[in-house]
Amino acid sequence: STTYFITNLAEGKRVDGWVPLTAIGASAVIFDPMTGRTGVGEDRKDSGNIGSAVRLQLDPRQSCIVRVFKDSVIGLAWPYYEAAAEARYIVGPWKVMFLEGGEVIPKSETIETLSSWTEWKSYQSAALRYFSGIARYTVHFQAPKEEADAWAIDLGQVCHTARVRLNGELIGELIGKPMRVVTDRLIRGEVNILEIEVANTAANRLADLDIRGIAWQKTIGENQKTQEIGALFKWPKKDADWIPLPSGLIGPVRIVPLRICN
Repeated sequence: STTYFITNLAEGKRVDGWVPLTAIGASAVIFDPMTGRTGVGEDRKDSGNIGSAVRLQLDPRQSCIVRVFKDSVIGLAWPYYEAAAEARYIVGPWKVMFLEGGEVIPKSETIETLSSWTEWKSYQSAALRYFSGIARYTVHFQAPKEEADAWAIDLGQVCHTARVRLNGELIGELIGKPMRVVTDRLIRGEVNILEIEVANTAANRLADLDIRGIAWQKTIGENQKTQEIGALFKWPKKDADWIPLPSGLIGPVRIVPLRICN
């Protein structure tokens, strides 16, 4: 067998079609390393290439592993999807609970519109500005009326990782683009609960420590001398000079009904 790791590096352009391979085989098995989903993909002899071709659907920055076997593989078919209806935005109010992190863990807030928590107009804006940690976003929504074989929940912009639960069930953990989960779990016709736990980076927290002159960590540089990690990032020395990095769920969040088009 021959194994390929394939990534869509085209920004803003989705791959949906036949991808040529040099290997020739009877079956092409697709594996999604982010979700663990696997299945036998559609393949064909590519007349314009010495090998075969496999049908792939990859969003920008999305990756998959394809393994071409010389013999036929019997197993579940890899599902190919197309939109069954237009995307629908999931809107607030969003309840945001800060779960862990530091230095100060902000109190829960309810927001109508998604944006970086560093930009919220809040009585605790100072704590939000320098908070690094995990926050859980909770929203209630009604399912689209259209029938679907599966659902895509697109989180839009996330800073920086996300864990997604639908009606209490974990349906995806995302560490990079695309911030999109596909699930065939039942979405209720009435009230559904979407929970998204988002973790940002430590940059805002570390900048705060450096600005206040608090020693937090050291490392050994190439010259074998102790060096402050903060110096490598050139943190500002005054609060007024620091622009916090975007944090949290920025969105917009959309749900797309899907149908299988194998």
